[in-house]
Amino acid sequence: MSKIAKKKALVAYPQKYDNLLDTNVHRRIGYRQGYDKATQDFLEKACDYLQKNLWRVIIEDGEFRQRFVTDFKKYMQNESEN
Repeated sequence: MSKIAKKKALVAYPQKYDNLLDTNVHRRIGYRQGYDKATQDFLEKACDYLQKNLWRVIIEDGEFRQRFVTDFKKYMQNESEN
């Protein structure tokens, strides 16, 4: 599990008492697993989009590059299915 997920889980679900009585242990584990899975899914989707569309950035002008970034953001937010 990532260090970032571990830190964020501890912030979201602070440690209570000691390890034996910590009622947030399972919540932190679930948070970390969900965070890591979401990060992995995000990166896979980003790589898929870039593999299909990055060639356009190389051959197009600067204005297109800005449009590319906008399209990428929309794709990552499921607003477009390029």
